[in-house]
Amino acid sequence: MAKRGLIDVYKTRDLYSGLGQFSYHLARQLLLENNGIDYDFLLPGPEAEKMFQLSGNHKFAYATVQKRFFPGFNPDYTFWHSTQQFPSFFPNKRTPLILTIHDLNFLSSKSLAKAEKYRKRLQKNIDSAEVITTISHFTKSEIEKHLNLKGKEIRVVYNGIPDHRLSPGVRPVWAGSTPFFLSVGVFKSTKNFHSLLPLMKYFPDYRLIIAGNNNTAYGKEIQEGIAQLGLQGKVILPGTISEDEKQWLYAHCSAFLFPSLAEGFGMPVAEAMKAGCPVFSSALTSLPEIGGDTVYYFDAFEEQEMKNVITNGLNDFNNNLIIRKEAMAKKAAKFNWEVCARAYSAIYREMSGR
Repeated sequence: MAKRGLIDVYKTRDLYSGLGQFSYHLARQLLLENNGIDYDFLLPGPEAEKMFQLSGNHKFAYATVQKRFFPGFNPDYTFWHSTQQFPSFFPNKRTPLILTIHDLNFLSSKSLAKAEKYRKRLQKNIDSAEVITTISHFTKSEIEKHLNLKGKEIRVVYNGIPDHRLSPGVRPVWAGSTPFFLSVGVFKSTKNFHSLLPLMKYFPDYRLIIAGNNNTAYGKEIQEGIAQLGLQGKVILPGTISEDEKQWLYAHCSAFLFPSLAEGFGMPVAEAMKAGCPVFSSALTSLPEIGGDTVYYFDAFEEQEMKNVITNGLNDFNNNLIIRKEAMAKKAAKFNWEVCARAYSAIYREMSGR
């Protein structure tokens, strides 16, 4: 009888979030693996089926009130993989839980009281898990520092990034012809997008495109900042963009700017590296681990210093174009969905063989 596990990809309901992208790409790659294990993929609903092509004995399961609030009635599985640290759905107590932790950003983004509430919630999930994985060595060190693992091992499995080398992407209709800097992410204060706005007075020949869901309180702050600095038409906020549009923007931007204050991995940095554009990143949290010495770093966010980093970095990149692009490609190649899925498949086989 074939072994059967459940992969929770409920977060694909918000496909363009980091958790949505992780769930989507991991599931797609797992469906290409042939490791003798059948999967149930937990989807937000039947409408999500079109994202995946099932084969063999793999099946879909759907988020229901019963699955969420009465986990004791969930079927027995060889394992249940929660692909993020605060899942809405849990296995019954007979099924071993694999828990993937992406970051501890709540420690810096929430009030002390809320951060402690989240920490206790995560501790409970860790206590329930048999296997714990995370997406960077930085996040692993943060987990070990702030939570009690009670002797449990944390396994680091890097995220992958999509391989768009054979696709030119799709030019957005609003792209225009002016050279541009690019940044990408959901608009929340830890992304630190506001530090980029004052820089634009130093680069009069460039526009700044900040792509991502800006229908947030922080998005409104950025819009207000654009108005106050008179940057209408200079800073473009297109909202959520498609993967094909994002690929075109990476390939055609003059530089990718990512001043984030809190990341568990930093997928946009890895994606931009793979696309071969010069990358300027915060030197905080996991980002130096992902970018290595192929990225230019902001050590502080004072506008003159950031301007100098960009100016000097662009000069260095353009003067060493081949060397820089080769180094980025080599580093980015480490972040591969096939490698990621194989690592998880090994964990699944380990748990299925007991």
